[in-house]
Amino acid sequence: DNFRLYVEGNIFDAFAVKANKMQFLTDSLKSLGVAAYTEMQAIVDQYSGYNADTPAADIQAAEAVITEKMTYLITLIDQASKLREAINIASEVDNKYGASLPTAVREVLTEGIATAEGVMQLATLAEFTTAADQAVTDMQNATKKITDFVALSYPLNKAKELADRIGGLADPEAYTAVVASLANADLNYDEMALNVAQLNAVMREKMTVAFLASATDENPIDMTSFIVNPNIYQNGPKTANP
Repeated sequence: DNFRLYVEGNIFDAFAVKANKMQFLTDSLKSLGVAAYTEMQAIVDQYSGYNADTPAADIQAAEAVITEKMTYLITLIDQASKLREAINIASEVDNKYGASLPTAVREVLTEGIATAEGVMQLATLAEFTTAADQAVTDMQNATKKITDFVALSYPLNKAKELADRIGGLADPEAYTAVVASLANADLNYDEMALNVAQLNAVMREKMTVAFLASATDENPIDMTSFIVNPNIYQNGPKTANP
C-alpha cells in the first residue's frame, strides 16, 4: 500500500508541475490580449480538483491532454507576441506622427491597429491562430506605409511652405499636385520628386531680387526643397526608407 501511494504520489506531482506550467502559459496568452484564452483556462480549471487521491489512470489521461494543449499554447503565444509587438510599434508611430498626418493617411494606421486588435478579440483560438500571421503582415505593411509617407512628405511640405510665402504662382497646377500628394497615403518617391521639381521650377520664376532680399534673421527663406541630394533609394525600391 505504501508503495502504491508513493508511485501515485509521484504521478500526481509530475502532473501538477505540468498543470502549473499550463496555467502560466494561459496567463501569458491572456496578458497579450487574446480573448479566447478562456478555452485554455477552462481546461486548467477542469483538472484543478485533481490531487494525490485521484486515480492514476485519470491523472495520466489529464496529463496527456495538458501536454498536447501546451504545445498548442506555445504556438499561440508566439503568434500573439508578434501581433502585439506589431500593434505596439504601430501605436508608437501613430503617437509620434499621427496628429500631423492628413486624416486619410492616418486612417491607414488607425484602422490597421483596430483590425489587428479585432483579431486579438476573435471568439475562438482556432479563428485567432488562422488569422494572426496575416494580421502581423498587414499591421507591419500599414506601419511602413506611414513611415514612408512621413519621409517622402518632408520635401513636399517644404516646397508648399515656400510656395505659400511666395504667392501668386503662374502655374497653380504644380502647387495643386503637391497638395494632392500630401494627402496620398500611397505616396512614392517618383511622385514626390516629380511634383517637387515642377513646383520648384514655377517658384524659381517668382524669386525676384526683392523677394530674396526680404529674408531676415528672424524670418529666413527656407530653400530646402531646392537642395538636390543623391537618390537615397538607389540601392533598393524607391518607395522604401533608406
